[in-house]
Amino acid sequence: MQLVNYYLNKVVLITGASSGIGEAIALEMAAAKAVLILAARRMEELQRVANACRLLGAKDVLCVELDVTNRDQVRRLGEEIDKHDWKIDILINNAGISQRSLVMETSEDVERRIMEVNYFAPVHLSKVMYPRLQKNGQIVIISSLSGLFGFMERSTYAASKHAIKGYFESWQLEKPDIAITMIFPGRIQSNISFHALHGDGSRHSVLDKAQQEGMPAKLCAQKVLRTVAKRKKIVLIGRKELILYAFYKYCPPLFYKITASLKANG
Repeated sequence: MQLVNYYLNKVVLITGASSGIGEAIALEMAAAKAVLILAARRMEELQRVANACRLLGAKDVLCVELDVTNRDQVRRLGEEIDKHDWKIDILINNAGISQRSLVMETSEDVERRIMEVNYFAPVHLSKVMYPRLQKNGQIVIISSLSGLFGFMERSTYAASKHAIKGYFESWQLEKPDIAITMIFPGRIQSNISFHALHGDGSRHSVLDKAQQEGMPAKLCAQKVLRTVAKRKKIVLIGRKELILYAFYKYCPPLFYKITASLKANG
């Protein structure tokens, strides 16, 4: 499939577009001649990504400062889209936050923060944007392997990703007129570990070895674009770490033995 043909002039909204997988997806979409709505909290970084997208051939680029947990900002994003008289072809829920803390060392405030960002925010945003989707539009969820099984020091992160999977699987059954694609990346080169939260709410501020040695974000983004173009429902993206899911499904005792021995930070 020629991706340029599929994405040409399609209106694509990407959250968390200022870095990591979100930035990489934006750049690939730009090269495929899409119209881009880029949303993130860091406007300076967002403008940097937007400039790169324009150079790559994006048909149009709109930058919107957005904290996905801020409902007023989400409402204003919808109003801004309406001003352009756009209908969204693809909504990519990418913004998220990770965790690096044991269960009993994680405060309730941190747990609620993670759930707000990873679960309630994409749910709210998708419901706000649903009336603005094309009739055959798509909603894409960038999840994590932790949305398929638990992992050390990821309890609430995994819970949020499990929750979003159940929610959008249910929505797909209720609304078959739209395509919902859930993508579960493994170890990808990004700064997600740097911004991850410790149990007291402080930042991890370290790029874990697992992230540094993971799949390049560009390659992940290319796989995302192919997956979305094929309108698949569930896709895992990664390298050797994907074998853990096979163990989880077909040999649970081996999964628990291996996973319990892995280092939480890579």
